[in-house]
Amino acid sequence: MPQQPAAFYKYVTSASALAILGNESLKWSRPSCFNDPFDMNFDLRADYDHEEVLVLATDRCWARVSGRAANPPQNEMGRLLTRFSDHFLSMGEHNFRDHIAVGIRESLVGLPGLTERFCRDIREDMARTKILCLSEINDSLLMWSHYAEDHRGAVLEFKDHPDLDSPYKEAFPVDYLEQVPMIATTTAIAAMFAGDENAFDRRITRNIIAAKASAWSYEQEWRIATGAGRNPNDDFEFAPFDPRELTAIYLGCRATPQFVDKVKALADAKYPHAALSRAVLARDRWKMAFTQQSLYETAE
Repeated sequence: MPQQPAAFYKYVTSASALAILGNESLKWSRPSCFNDPFDMNFDLRADYDHEEVLVLATDRCWARVSGRAANPPQNEMGRLLTRFSDHFLSMGEHNFRDHIAVGIRESLVGLPGLTERFCRDIREDMARTKILCLSEINDSLLMWSHYAEDHRGAVLEFKDHPDLDSPYKEAFPVDYLEQVPMIATTTAIAAMFAGDENAFDRRITRNIIAAKASAWSYEQEWRIATGAGRNPNDDFEFAPFDPRELTAIYLGCRATPQFVDKVKALADAKYPHAALSRAVLARDRWKMAFTQQSLYETAE
């Protein structure tokens, strides 16, 4: 995983900014609340060749019973091959390969159904999982428009605090992909059949949570997942954060004076350590900067 950014940013409308700052809480949501209908709502692809799996798996199985496997057994098949290795060795390599190939072929016939059931179970788990979505950048023109009320809202900066058990330690980046990720490849399935790894492992859920279409890459998103949260039956919930974790507030270039007044009052009362600044537009390029001066100067 790449190194975490120094800070995480949350783009919000003016109303959401005031609610977050006032209540000291952030909204964690199920994927049904997201604006991308594909988000955590797809089946993983299984891309494998039957004959290649058969060859690779029988090679790996023989390596395990002959004591040449690189790792300890990772599933029940691997433990069985290890436990009865003396018996399998007594068969001779040729007979063993013929014998194990029958079972592998039968398993390959049932693999599509297993994959379908696994994907269905994962999809059900994902539908209940609550996520906090953040970004590693605070100056995206598109996100200021899409999520921060056409530049009238704000971006809130959060950092992991050394004295706290902050959830930001658990943040992971989104993977922007051209295709839906794979549940397993030819090599991975062969390894599963030989007991070398668990191809259908629950760790695959991280790949689903982190996967988005490449069209969303401008968001440079990071996520934190909590499972079903404190209120498993709700589509979203508000979880408290420590005020020390909020380190800066960036107002949009179109923020109204009324909104600025309310944010300043909340910042003074609850977040005196947080830097307060406003976006200003560069006139000679498509960029913005942030200044702690002229908080009331509206860009129009």
